[in-house]
Formats: sequence, C-alpha cells, structure tokens
Amino acid sequence: MKFLFPKQSIFFELIGKINGCQKEMAETYHQLIENFDEIKKYCKQAKEIEHKADEIAHQTIDEINKIFVTP
Repeated sequence: MKFLFPKQSIFFELIGKINGCQKEMAETYHQLIENFDEIKKYCKQAKEIEHKADEIAHQTIDEINKIFVTP
C-alpha cells in the first residue's frame, strides 16, 4: 500500500493549506452570523479566502500534472 502515497510531501502541505482555508471560512461565517449588520465586510473576507483556496487548488493540479504521466 505504500505505493499509493506520493513520494513528494508537497501534497500533504497543500492539503493542510486547504484545510486552513476551510477553517478560516467557517470562522468568517460564524462571525457573519453574530454580526450580520457587517455583511459586506465578511463577504469581502470570504471572497479573499476563496481566492486563496483557488490558488492552492491550481497549485495542487499543477503538481499532479508534473508527477503523474497519463497513458
């Protein structure tokens, strides 16, 4: 089963970063619920987190494309 795990630890780092974005987003939504009158502020924060997560996802795809060779 060892062959299923990538030899590059970059994937574990990227997954950790995505998890961090998910945690940030959950905290932002929690703050939004508590302070609904500041909706624009929290929507802006959510968009920033989303863009950061998108960049990490693109980086992950780039790393996969470098490592795995399709037939």
